[in-house]
Amino acid sequence: MNNQFVQTISGMRPDEIARQAATPDAGLILCFFGADFDYEKLYHELKTTGKPFIGCMDTGRLLDDRYLLETDSAVALTLSSGLLAGVEVYCQDMRTRLSYNSIRVTSQELFQGALSRLHIDPANPDVERTVAINLLHGLQSANPVLEGQAATSLFFQSVGGSCGGKLDFKNAPAICSQGYGALAVTAIIKLKDDFKFTSDLTTSFEKVDGQLEVTRIAAPRHILEINGQPAAEAYAALIKKSVGDLQPDDFALYTLGLEPGDGERLITS
Repeated sequence: MNNQFVQTISGMRPDEIARQAATPDAGLILCFFGADFDYEKLYHELKTTGKPFIGCMDTGRLLDDRYLLETDSAVALTLSSGLLAGVEVYCQDMRTRLSYNSIRVTSQELFQGALSRLHIDPANPDVERTVAINLLHGLQSANPVLEGQAATSLFFQSVGGSCGGKLDFKNAPAICSQGYGALAVTAIIKLKDDFKFTSDLTTSFEKVDGQLEVTRIAAPRHILEINGQPAAEAYAALIKKSVGDLQPDDFALYTLGLEPGDGERLITS
């Protein structure tokens, strides 16, 4: 998706991604990278541009209606300043020594401050022109962070999730203009009056008839059998392919209702 307001790029070199993403009119850069990508270098390269950015590790990265599953690549999406009336990027510490309540309180304070700087009324946000993007270190971190935001503005729109994907039991890193590592990063976007958000009712995934039931596992991340058959065989038969023809794109398109890439690892580990 490339036009005068949105640009997407992909690559394996942090310096090239930063150079291409940080266009003169860049208002916000969003980055998603594989587990083996040099995200620290990407952070430092983006930091030198002076442009606001957020990002995290993600198993499957959507680019032009296809998913990139390589562990050493990254995707960047640049939103033009022509779209944005304002942007606030901030982060908070998510290290395990912190209590649930301290994370919640910090989230509330940071969210209140960001809304104030953007002149957004917490009691009456414009749901068509304001949204928070949250990228959160750790599977459970969403709870206290979102509780803090909801305590400030119950109806403020929020998107995002845990870094790495729902089945990534490793604590995956996040990056933003203010730092990188064990962070919860948030970007609050306020669109100009000429633009608004609309619900996307389409899907990037294919639906098929049939039902799959896991009947045997070796571990939470390793399925041995589905419907009483070897897992890969049952999966391949449902999408009308042979096991030998299965490719990463198949698992991205037919996701088993999981994050892109997770289905492939569960079945083929």
